[in-house]
Amino acid sequence: TAVHIPSVYACGLSVNAEAFLREQGVEIRPFAQAAPHTLIVIGEIAPEDREAVWTRAFALAKQGARVLALDSFSFIKDEDWEGWLPMEDRPDNAPHMQRSLDWLYHLEYIAKKHPYFEGMPCGRIMDWDYYMNLIRGRVWRGGVTPDDVAAASVSPGYCNLRGYEGGLNLGTYRMGEGALILNNFNILGEIGRNPAADRLLANILNEENRRL
Repeated sequence: TAVHIPSVYACGLSVNAEAFLREQGVEIRPFAQAAPHTLIVIGEIAPEDREAVWTRAFALAKQGARVLALDSFSFIKDEDWEGWLPMEDRPDNAPHMQRSLDWLYHLEYIAKKHPYFEGMPCGRIMDWDYYMNLIRGRVWRGGVTPDDVAAASVSPGYCNLRGYEGGLNLGTYRMGEGALILNNFNILGEIGRNPAADRLLANILNEENRRL
């Protein structure tokens, strides 16, 4: 696992995520200093800080920044689970509760052959023994079609009114000159103790830095 970028602008990272990046020789710069055409990583943001963080992040994305959002819960605005998403046709941050969709009938998660999964099992259903607790039973369901999909999940015959469950787990939405990368894997919680989380974060950062 190697991160081949000199620096990243970040806020809300876990202690383990910061330690991992520093071990890789990556300088973590304050989000407040981020500019257009930079790589930005947003972790867990307190409710009172979300408006300021997302407003600035999306403005920079429109000017060419690549914004990686690691924590789907940080898009919750009051009782609106997608409240801080910038799209007009917003994907559903499902489920609208803390528990997993994989409580009994679980989804099948699919990792595409994609730079985010370089050197990892991909191009097929994800191996639970390999990815382990990176998979946490959350999806971005519906809404505007992503411009790039790295991982998604499906469950035909799921036990709900639709008889189906599924959606995006990791993908990119263009925003002006830049992009927003939405993630629903538990990278923040698993970094530093799950090699799959380390490799996935490294791959995402390397690829997004290349796309700047």
